[in-house]
Amino acid sequence: GEAVYFNNPMDHVANLTDDHLDWLREHASLVLVCGQGQWEDTTGALGSTRGFGELLASKGIRHEVDLWGHDVPHDWPSWRRQIAHHLSRFV
Repeated sequence: GEAVYFNNPMDHVANLTDDHLDWLREHASLVLVCGQGQWEDTTGALGSTRGFGELLASKGIRHEVDLWGHDVPHDWPSWRRQIAHHLSRFV
């Protein structure tokens, strides 16, 4: 129901219009980070990240897609490095 819809950015953002979309265009700046190594394809993370980046672009919402190398798998050590790399931009 609604809980799933509003917590699924691909569905929710795809249908945004008017004031909500204008607010995001004015205030949001997103960073999507994903590796390209082991488990990124099998989990769907790489495709979802690229797809969401394309959706944000089509809606005119500021964002950056930061794809890490083929040696960066879908795991906690990689996420730790990615957070350490980007966190200083947001604090």
